[in-house]
Amino acid sequence: MKTGIYSILFLGLLLLLIALNFTKCNKANGDSVNITKTFEPTIEYGIFTDSFQLIRGIIKPGQVLGEILYRNHIDHVNIDKIVKASKGIFDVKRVKAGQPFTIFCTKDSSAIAKCFIYEESATSYVVFDLRDGIKVYRGEKEIDIRMRTESGEITSSLWNAIMDNNMSPALVMELSNIYAWTIDFFRIQKGDKFSVYYEERFVEDEFVGIGRIWTAKFTHQGEDFYAFYFREDGKNFGDYFDEESKTLRKAFLRAPLNFSRIKFKIQ
Repeated sequence: MKTGIYSILFLGLLLLLIALNFTKCNKANGDSVNITKTFEPTIEYGIFTDSFQLIRGIIKPGQVLGEILYRNHIDHVNIDKIVKASKGIFDVKRVKAGQPFTIFCTKDSSAIAKCFIYEESATSYVVFDLRDGIKVYRGEKEIDIRMRTESGEITSSLWNAIMDNNMSPALVMELSNIYAWTIDFFRIQKGDKFSVYYEERFVEDEFVGIGRIWTAKFTHQGEDFYAFYFREDGKNFGDYFDEESKTLRKAFLRAPLNFSRIKFKIQ
């Protein structure tokens, strides 16, 4: 009798161990099945880079597009075709020294150029796509716009006040344009103040310039001058108005804009 009980207990324990081991195996197998690796392809200039080796460089003084392509195994016949395909899109003679370029080459030992990208500016580029025939087109990099509020006080010049606050020098030009009808910037005084709410433009976290100034306030000789940008629906451009909704543009400029004196030193 006892032997039968022990046999049943032993059999039950054995089945329990088998069940636990089976569950463990299933869990392990399940984990191996559920683990999936996803590979996000790298894209530059709208082109998948994974199947290419990339060569980056800077246009040297006197260097021309044909020379760069020829060095990357594009013969003169195809170079001539590229030049013809570029007409009306980009003048290949206008490549400038100092501008960056990227070449997408095959990964084999021949390293033949399949795409050539010339960066015309910090935000725009020209693609010479040689993968399936010859295509030439322009592209734009994605621009990240960040809003910034800054202020400053004039001690020696508007230029120095802006530079002392680590703002873009382009703000000098923009503010002078906005207030050209209301403030004589050649007569600003020590103690004059300004504040500005504007856009900064970034490409791949690199600052590439300022965008729209949305609001500004300039305190000159104790008087506040406001500027608010407004654009009516359906129009492609807007203008600046004061706090009473009056346009800042008047019949005559307060002072002629002589940008040779852009630093606007106080008198």
